[in-house]
Amino acid sequence: MATLFPLMCIVACLLHQRHSIIIMKSIPRFYKGLTLFSMQKQQLILIHRGLHLENIIHSKDYDAIIDFGEAAFAHPLVTFARTYIIHYEDIKFRNVFAQKMREKISQVDNFENIFFAFVVYTAIHLLTAHVPSARILRYIRPLCDLLANSRMVI
Repeated sequence: MATLFPLMCIVACLLHQRHSIIIMKSIPRFYKGLTLFSMQKQQLILIHRGLHLENIIHSKDYDAIIDFGEAAFAHPLVTFARTYIIHYEDIKFRNVFAQKMREKISQVDNFENIFFAFVVYTAIHLLTAHVPSARILRYIRPLCDLLANSRMVI
C-alpha cells in the first residue's frame, strides 16, 4: 500500500492540478494513520473493492457476488473507505454507514486516524484513473471535509 502511494500522489496531482494542494495536505495524514496501522495486528481478508448493487445477483435459490476484477487481500477498512467515499454525498447513508462501522470496528485502536489513512489512499487511488469531471469532486470532497476538521466526521 505505501510503496506506490508517492507515485499515485504525483499522478493524481498531475491529472488534477486544481486539487493538488488538497492531495498534498492529505499525505502526512495518510502516513500517520499508516504508522498506527502497522503497529497493530493486521487481519487481511479477500475484499471485492468494487461492490455495488449491479455486482450482486439475487434469486430465490441463491445469492452471488460477481466481478472480482479488483479483488485483493487487504484490511476490511479498505472496503469501508471506498464505500464511504463513493456514497459520501448521501448524508443519510453516510451517517447510518458510519454508525454501523463504528459498532463493528470499535475494537481498533486509533480507528479514526487509521480510517482517515484508508480514505486518503482510496481517494487518491480513484483520482489516478481517468475520472469523469463530474466524479472528481466526489473523491476530493471527503478529503476537504476530513482535513478541515481536527476530528473526523464519520
